[in-house]
Amino acid sequence: MVRGGQIVAILVSSLLVTGPLLAEGPSGEPPGVAVGDRVRIRSARRGPIVGNVLETRPGALLIKTADRFPTEVPISGLTRIDVAVGTRSLAREGAAIGFLAGGAFLTGFGLAVCRDECDGYWAFFALGSAGAGALVGALGGATLKTDRWQPAGGRRVAVTLVPHRKGAAVNVAVRLGR
Repeated sequence: MVRGGQIVAILVSSLLVTGPLLAEGPSGEPPGVAVGDRVRIRSARRGPIVGNVLETRPGALLIKTADRFPTEVPISGLTRIDVAVGTRSLAREGAAIGFLAGGAFLTGFGLAVCRDECDGYWAFFALGSAGAGALVGALGGATLKTDRWQPAGGRRVAVTLVPHRKGAAVNVAVRLGR
């Protein structure tokens, strides 16, 4: 009879053996990255690099950034690869900034001008100003676009060990493709 501890040992040893095979694609190429993709790469040796993939080489990527010549990035030193999957607006961020700026402005103005004469009405105006600031910020942010990033596809394995009433439970999730 196989016990829980033996199952965990079998799972961990099999993942240690197959883990490196799941991390890279064929011939050392990173999974889910193709020529022409816009990527954001994080490396242990360099800062983040954002650019387009010009070429995939065995063990390296050739990346063209906006302000530089093509850069060869070794796959072995990568900590994360994200692929751009479209754009998104900055309306939410603009609304938050507008809310805080509008509310702070009128709160300060109300405290400086009204003091005791407004009987607390300045708080109502501060909320109205914050709402108006949020609306203006959202409209301004909606005109700005940025890349929407998603982790590069490929095969990924996630193993979690969760406490259970009768010991522990192991969950293994494998994701294939993008």
